[in-house]
Order: sequence, then structure tokens, then C-alpha cells
Amino acid sequence: MCKIKWQKGVSLAEMAIVMVIVGLLTAAVVGGVKLQKSAELRSVISSINSFKVAIDSFEHKYSDLPGDINDAHDYWGSACASSAADCNGDADGDIEGGGGPGANESLRSWQHLNLAGMVDGGYTGVGTASANNLAVPGVNVPSGQRSKLGYYLISNPSSLSGAYIIAGAYDAATGTGPFESIFTPAEAFSIDDKIDDGYPEKGKVRGFDGTTVSTSCINGTSPNKAYTVSSDEFECIIYFDAD
Repeated sequence: MCKIKWQKGVSLAEMAIVMVIVGLLTAAVVGGVKLQKSAELRSVISSINSFKVAIDSFEHKYSDLPGDINDAHDYWGSACASSAADCNGDADGDIEGGGGPGANESLRSWQHLNLAGMVDGGYTGVGTASANNLAVPGVNVPSGQRSKLGYYLISNPSSLSGAYIIAGAYDAATGTGPFESIFTPAEAFSIDDKIDDGYPEKGKVRGFDGTTVSTSCINGTSPNKAYTVSSDEFECIIYFDAD
């Protein structure tokens, strides 16, 4: 006689246990993502504060802005560039994107800060072969914790007056480093609100649309525009007053 073997079904209790485990794993993943994003935003604030201290210290020590200093080659020689014309800036009080005698001051600025021992990393001071002013995180500008995030230092960007550190992403396809969107409007607001006033067109922190946006980082009417915090898309880059 053949014996009939009954397959044991899954009980409701067992199903409940599985659902609890799945729920816990999902919560852990979501919580981990939130913690990672929070850490990335905190690191932006920390980096900006340290950069501002470094720029101020450099200016006090050398009586010039990094990148703009016109005797940098006297201090660092071939560690900066083979010729003084490439290493030095023009000492006009601005950090130009294409300025300096034969040099890009905005990119040289990070190299000068590093050679002066005021920021970590090793920066080339020059752009890529395809674009002289192209910022590449970790190569000629500092990188952030978030993928593609880089920091660009330049004077008078977007009709603003003074030196600004721009936090944005590098886009190899379009060659727009560091002007590709890297923050959601809610993230940009969080950073702005913590260290300034929370308004994208006021104060020492300014929010702008990046080069790849589907909607807009900010909305409303000037001078009371606000961040579009209802959007979950990466729409924003941020300008930080470096003075």
C-alpha cells in the first residue's frame, strides 16, 4: 500500500512572523537611508565651515585670496606649476573662473589652500583637456560625501557680489561641473535654515536651479521666494558666501 504524505501548510502564526521580519528589514533600510542623507547634509555644513576658516586664514597670512595671489610660485614653486604665469593669480581681489595670467584662479584656489596646509587633499589646479574651467570632485576641487558632490570657489557668480563656494554635482556628459543639481529643495532648505535664514534669495546662503531640473528648486515672487519643499526631485545647487 502506498502512503499518502500530506504537505504541511504555512500557519497564520508563521506568516505573521515572516511579515514582522519583512517589516523590520524594510524599516531598517529606510532608516539607514535617512541616516545616510542626514549625515551627508551635516557633512556639507561642516565642510563649508572649515573651508571658510581656511580661506580667511589664507587671506590673513598671505594678504591675498587663494587663486588670486600673484606670488604663489614664490612660495610653492613647481609644486604649484612649472611656470609662475600658470601658478599665480592677478591679485585683483577676485577669484575668476578663467582669470589669472594663464591660470584658472577658481581651480588654483583649492591647490593654493592645500599647498598652504589649510585644506586636505591634493588638487591639480587645472581643468580637464576638454574644458579649462571644468570642476571635477576629488581631482581639482574637494569632493563631498554624496556621490558627484564637489565644491567650487569663485567670485561674483550669478550676479552676486563677493566670493562664493558652490556646492553642486559634476556631470561628465554635459561638462557642467559643478552646476548639476545635487540637493532636493527640502535638503537645500534644511541646510540654508540651519546656517542662515532659510530663504534662497536672501542672506549668505543662496539656492539656485541646477542644470538638470524637471521643475524648480525655488518658487514664488522675488524677494520672498521659497524652496519648493514639496518636490522630492534633485533640483538645487547651493551658493555659500565665503567671506
